[in-house]
Amino acid sequence: MPSKTRAPGLILVLALVMSLPGCENSGIGDADAAIAGVRHAADDARRQCQAFMHEDADEYVSCLDSLLARENLALAPRERVDRRLGLAYFGWVGANNSARIALPGAVEATTRYRRIFRPLQRQMMITDQALCRAVEGPCEARIAQLREQERDEGLSASGRAVGPR
Repeated sequence: MPSKTRAPGLILVLALVMSLPGCENSGIGDADAAIAGVRHAADDARRQCQAFMHEDADEYVSCLDSLLARENLALAPRERVDRRLGLAYFGWVGANNSARIALPGAVEATTRYRRIFRPLQRQMMITDQALCRAVEGPCEARIAQLREQERDEGLSASGRAVGPR
């Protein structure tokens, strides 16, 4: 039977390790902090670019690309990744909505932003469900559309190519 005194010792060791330089952002609250950063960036993209979403895919892409290009290099690397993920994910969501109404250029935009946000999402180890909640909308349908697009492109959820179609 395990000793009850080992758990407090383990907690102390973990607390000490987490306090080492470079480990301050490795705690359980990281996912919540990352999603908050993603949500904030997505809100910024919505405020600045949503007007173009259903009218002009080229202007929508131009708006989002300018936001992605302007990311503040003074931010910590983790915050930059959070922001880029939020901007690109919102870009995909908006383009995906516009593609459903056959806006010219929207399908290409979905591919463009999916190829930006998926690697960032994997890097941050954020689930599809958690990421989806960063932008208001029907998550189950959105995740199904994302997976269908990846299947159509021949990618697995990990971003690796799958066998012949």
